[in-house]
Amino acid sequence: IKNVFDKTIKENQRYLEALLELLKQINPEVEIYFTLIPKYVEVEAMEAEQMLKHKSIFFNILDDLSKKFEFTFLDFKECSNIKYNRNYFNDANHLNYYGAIKFTNELNRMIFG
Repeated sequence: IKNVFDKTIKENQRYLEALLELLKQINPEVEIYFTLIPKYVEVEAMEAEQMLKHKSIFFNILDDLSKKFEFTFLDFKECSNIKYNRNYFNDANHLNYYGAIKFTNELNRMIFG
């Protein structure tokens, strides 16, 4: 995460936009959700400074896309029910089975109430 590769970012942005266009073409009524999944709290803290430049790029892309497409953005990075519980992670970056269940329950709660 130390480097920013503008060419790769632009390419991925084009792919994402094409995917959104395809989804809307297939089903104009589709509800689209973007989610950020939590990492273990210690990893988030270690990566925080380096992620700042990536975050601004990411949120600028989402802002640009929101002008063309309707979607909901759900940020679970600060989900204390998950990020502070080491037992929910296979490693510091990846949820395990129990973490995935907890995350899915949180996601369902956000989407369906």
